[in-house]
Amino acid sequence: MDQSIGLIALGLFKDYDDIRNSPKQQFDNNPPNYQPGDIKYKDVNGDGIVDDGDRVAIGATRRPNLVYGIGASASWRGFDLSVHFQGSGKSTFSIYGKTVQAFREGEWGQVMKGVMGDNRWISADISGDPSTENPNASYPRLSFGDNINNFRESTFWLKNGQYLRLKTLDIGYTLPKHLTNRIKANSIRLFLVGSNLLTWSKFKLWDPELATPRGEDYPLPKSFTFGININL
Repeated sequence: MDQSIGLIALGLFKDYDDIRNSPKQQFDNNPPNYQPGDIKYKDVNGDGIVDDGDRVAIGATRRPNLVYGIGASASWRGFDLSVHFQGSGKSTFSIYGKTVQAFREGEWGQVMKGVMGDNRWISADISGDPSTENPNASYPRLSFGDNINNFRESTFWLKNGQYLRLKTLDIGYTLPKHLTNRIKANSIRLFLVGSNLLTWSKFKLWDPELATPRGEDYPLPKSFTFGININL
């Protein structure tokens, strides 16, 4: 159910010798125009050409195989604490669009924080540092327009959808009876509730619970609520 189909990425081309010694990559009947810093794919069927015939099932399913929650509560001398964790099991989803693939959609070059800088392959002619020509970089070289080589569905853009979130934290204190009796109340409890406080996930660009490919949806906000419960 919801299995992704795409190419298997082997990293990035490190130089022109790497390109010459690798199977030719050709898509949409266009001549190859890739360069060092572009994505290198696996020739699955072994015909010496990488094209759409090399697409296979990749990753896990986009729909998680497990959605779970776990909670606990405790109390001591008027203080009480309850926590609720929420999580999602094994799943993968592809990311694309102008928020991660700069200049893919016209002149839009504003991308997510974390997509640029040290995570991207940069030519030494531009950076002045050969170490930026990193075949293990998280993102390929910048290119303008819809790059037919780099922006294909592949394991390169496939991300882990697993996460664990501290969904709710509720801390309270119930006043002693001798104080509540003075105002003829059965009980008075002060409380502070926080929602969506912490998230643990390998995916860092946006909220993994959204499982959106473009990162353009508004994330779930953190919230804090302070209140008083009075039982008369």
